[in-house]
Amino acid sequence: MTKKNIFSLLIFLALGIFCVYLGLRGFLNDEEAIRQGLDYFYNVTWYHYFILVIILSMAHIARALRWRLLLKSMGHHTSVFNAFAAIMIGYMVNSALPRVGEIVRCSVLQKYNQIPFEKSLGTVLAERVIDVLCLFIIIVLSFFLEPTIIQNAWFKIQAQSTKLNPSENNTYLFTYLTIAVLIIIGFVIFYFRQKLKNIILKLRHFLIGLKNGFLSVYYLKNKLLFFFYTLVIWVGYIFSLYIGLITIQNFVPTINMVLVCLSLASIGMIVTPGGIGSFGLMIQFVLENYNCPSPIAFANGNLQWAVQLLLGIILGLICLILIPIINKNTIK
Repeated sequence: MTKKNIFSLLIFLALGIFCVYLGLRGFLNDEEAIRQGLDYFYNVTWYHYFILVIILSMAHIARALRWRLLLKSMGHHTSVFNAFAAIMIGYMVNSALPRVGEIVRCSVLQKYNQIPFEKSLGTVLAERVIDVLCLFIIIVLSFFLEPTIIQNAWFKIQAQSTKLNPSENNTYLFTYLTIAVLIIIGFVIFYFRQKLKNIILKLRHFLIGLKNGFLSVYYLKNKLLFFFYTLVIWVGYIFSLYIGLITIQNFVPTINMVLVCLSLASIGMIVTPGGIGSFGLMIQFVLENYNCPSPIAFANGNLQWAVQLLLGIILGLICLILIPIINKNTIK
């Protein structure tokens, strides 16, 4: 692990811990509130979380099937297990090293199926675009269904944020540094122009592969099946959240509530690696707006996050052990 990765990990962990603190601070000194939160853990119906795990696993399998379609559209083939294993190993890595999982995911298929890294990375980017579009649709739908709660979420984020007002001197300093960096870059390009030509050629080849992978959605022969798998993935996310919410006693979740939770929790998954701290905080905030006690909302949101995290790590470890055994004759 490089120093840069360690520094990024520490930054994200600090942000996650801060999110946990934001969730706790409202009742940290209230013994009755703490007892309420602990009672939720003691009385939780664990078979619901078993169902949640099954649903999420099915969503991961659907993601693997969808990825195979994109790879197949470019003439590359892999087994369902290899695609699933690559995804789960990537999730496991992402829980420790932010944004590295996608690279590992593509490297796995390059190793076991000789699929060019840049092409598989392009398909991952195409998947991300589709998923972001789906998330955007859910956020817009949530806004129309529950505008007050979405607005409250925005106001709370604004209240927690600090505004940066750089001074005039800092602005000048930034300008001078920018000019200096541009001059240095110019000298580097001039003195190492021959080596840069070779690097540019390799980069061009990489970008072409990346573009082909990204456009794989366009070349799909069975677009309907691709969007069916996408629907299965997101319906799986919706139902898993619903199952997680019905574990709260005397609390009846609605479809509106689930969609708002999914919208904000998905944003939380982007803010910190694996959604540490932020996933639970977003769920907590939504549930509080539906009159769920803060300690129970905190416990539920963070337990749902922990179950998802453990599922990714356990499946990732299992796949990491099995994939070289299953592909022992195809390792390059």
